[in-house]
Amino acid sequence: MIAVVTCGHHPDDERIYEREIKTLLKAGYEITYFTRWKGDNYLSEENLWHRNYSHKDLSIREYTQGILKDFKVLKPSVVHIHEFELLPLAKKAKKLYNTKIIYDVHEANIELWDVSSSKPAGIKQIINKSLNHYEKGYLKNVDYVLTTTLELINRYEKRGVKSVFIPNYPIALPRRSKKSAIPTIIYHGQISLERGLEDLISAIPSLIKNGLLFEVKIYGTERVPNTIEHLNGYINELNVEDIVKIHSQIPHDEMLKELSKAHIAVIPFRDHPMFRIAIPVKMFESMWARCGIIASDLDSIRDYGEGFIEFYPPGDVEALSRSIERLLINDEELKRMGIEGSKLIKEKYNWKKVEPILLDVYNRVVS
Repeated sequence: MIAVVTCGHHPDDERIYEREIKTLLKAGYEITYFTRWKGDNYLSEENLWHRNYSHKDLSIREYTQGILKDFKVLKPSVVHIHEFELLPLAKKAKKLYNTKIIYDVHEANIELWDVSSSKPAGIKQIINKSLNHYEKGYLKNVDYVLTTTLELINRYEKRGVKSVFIPNYPIALPRRSKKSAIPTIIYHGQISLERGLEDLISAIPSLIKNGLLFEVKIYGTERVPNTIEHLNGYINELNVEDIVKIHSQIPHDEMLKELSKAHIAVIPFRDHPMFRIAIPVKMFESMWARCGIIASDLDSIRDYGEGFIEFYPPGDVEALSRSIERLLINDEELKRMGIEGSKLIKEKYNWKKVEPILLDVYNRVVS
């Protein structure tokens, strides 16, 4: 029995459920999937038991205590955790049941803490150093780290943990939706200011002034409360509320439909250390959807997108606006970018290329 545990991702998360869990199920593994999410999104099926803790304001400590009670019955052979906050749970599981531990690191934690914290620089440095030390202390209980970037492989290997690169390549589905009649610009992912959504919104008025017809759709959930309220206020301030709409996060399969209807996908990340490392899954999904892609010129994205992504300097609103305009008025270039990106997904950057690596890790851990 494998226990897959997340405390912060929605149950149908692309990496956890759509890719990793479904791959393990196909290989014949039995899985108990623990989530902490408000809602009724239950995913149980043959060989998969989904246990969702949806209690209002349930703390992570209460959540892990409940899971440990289930572990008394399940006695999992492998516990696969997806957040830094679940390392204490992993330690207890190893101590009580000699469980093998897989720690799935979705993002660079040190850099994430740095950009997420609003503390003064001196206090932030002390807190981040403490959190880093805290993580190091728990790594001795971890058998494998799975990471989304090669730079993190080196980081965790230096800390003495076997580490494996499991990139966020998408499942190369054969069907896409028909493109919308109105040219559509789309962003999907976490809604936060450091991801440059204010820059995207700021780029819109000049496009309207130039007489271009289009719409902008933003999908996702906010990391910091009131972020969406702030952005909607900014949209109203610029009088672009008829063009720019912020939508709640929708199920992954529905998101893929919306993405494939769109013409241009924008990745407007600001120039923060975490984004210099991160390889955004939205880039690969936009390639699959045959979107033209406009992205901040960051090394992590350029390494994959040279030749078929329109790059602009991070934070440069005028350059972003020019890039959007160039693609809106150039159908042939937009189609070329979409075809080239989707070809790379089909031939190279797809989940089928990754499945054997994940299964090899599990074969080694279980045996």
